[in-house]
Amino acid sequence: MDRAPSAPTGTPPNPAAKSLSKLKFSKKSAVPAGATPTLGQPSVTASHPPESPAASSSPLPPPPPHLPAKPIKPLPLDFPPKLAVRWADNTALVAVNTDYAPGDPRDHIRDTTYTSEDGLWGWSEISRLPQPFNASAPHLACMQIPPADDPEVAQRVEFREALPYNVDYSLTVNGRMQSNIFRTGESLHQMLEQRKTALVDNMGFALGMFEDAFRAGAPDKSSITYRVACEIKPPHAAVALMRHSWAMLHWASIPSFADFMTCFRVHQRAAHIVSAYIDFIVAFLPADVSKELRTRLERNVKTDRRGVILSGEDMEIYLRFYARLGIPVYALVSLDEYHVPEEIFRKPDAPRCSVVPSIKYSEYPILVIKRYITNIP
Repeated sequence: MDRAPSAPTGTPPNPAAKSLSKLKFSKKSAVPAGATPTLGQPSVTASHPPESPAASSSPLPPPPPHLPAKPIKPLPLDFPPKLAVRWADNTALVAVNTDYAPGDPRDHIRDTTYTSEDGLWGWSEISRLPQPFNASAPHLACMQIPPADDPEVAQRVEFREALPYNVDYSLTVNGRMQSNIFRTGESLHQMLEQRKTALVDNMGFALGMFEDAFRAGAPDKSSITYRVACEIKPPHAAVALMRHSWAMLHWASIPSFADFMTCFRVHQRAAHIVSAYIDFIVAFLPADVSKELRTRLERNVKTDRRGVILSGEDMEIYLRFYARLGIPVYALVSLDEYHVPEEIFRKPDAPRCSVVPSIKYSEYPILVIKRYITNIP
C-alpha cells in the first residue's frame, strides 16, 4: 500500500493522515447497512451470506401448487345406486327402492299453492310427490299412491277425485228442499265411513303394538331405530281431520262443487296419513311382532309409496334406515361433494298428478278450507 503524501511545507502534519497510512481497506457493499437490496441485484460480498432471502441472486421459487380438491364421498348405501336425475344448483336426486324419479319442483312451484284440474295441489301435492323429511312424521314416506300402470286402482275411492254421480245436489231441511247444496250420496257416505272406522281401529291396534314392543325390549339408545321410535308422533290430528271432513261432506251443506272437491281431497289426504302410519309400523317392527297387524290389514291391492327426500345430515342418518325397510327414499346431494355414477342419470318422470291450474276450482272461495280445515303435517 502506498504511503500517504506528506503535508505541504509550512503546514503541521495531520495526525489523522499518519494513522490512515497504516490502515488497509477492503471493498464494501454499496448498499447501506440494514437496507434491503432491490430484487434481482447481485450480491457484492461473496464470502458472506445475504442477511435477507430477498437479497439472494437465485431465481424466485415457483408458486405453491393448488391444494387438492376435497375428495368426492360415496353415498351412505350398502349397494350402488341405480337411478338418479339432475336437479338445480348442480345437485342430483338419487332414487332408492323405487323406479320413479321426479323432476325438481322448485322450477315450477309458484308463490301460492293452486288447485289443479284433479282437485290436487299440483307440484305441492303432499299425497303424491315426495316431500322433505320430517323427523316427527317419518311414516309419511309410506303414503299410498295409485300405480301408474293400473288405472283400475286409480279409480278407487281413496285415490280418485269426486265425481258428480256421487254427489246429491239438493238437501231436504225441515221438510223443505234446498237447491245448490252439495253432499255425498248415501252409498259414498257409507263407503267412506267404513274406511274411516277401519283406519281408526287399525291405528289404535298398531299404536298399542308399537308401545308394547318398545316396552318389552327397547333398542340400543345409540341406534337409529331408537331415535326413530322416540321422535315419531302418532297422527292424532290426521284422525280428527279425517272424521271432521267425512262429516262435513255429508252434513255441512257445502255451497259449491269446488268446495266439495276441496273437502273430498282433504279427507283423502288425512286418510292417507293415517294409513301410512299403520304401514310404517308394520315395516318398522320385527316381522314376528307385526305379523298379527299384517293379517289384520288384509291388503289385497298393490300400491306404490310416495317416498321421502333426504339431504344433508338427515341423509347420512336415515338413508340406510329407509333403504333397509324397503321404503322409497330419495337422496338430494351436491355433485361437488358426492359421487353419483354418470350412467345412472336419466330424464325425470312426469308428476303423479295434474299440474295444470284449474280456473273451475281456483276462482271460487274455498269456504271449507277457510272455515274449518287446516293443513297438517
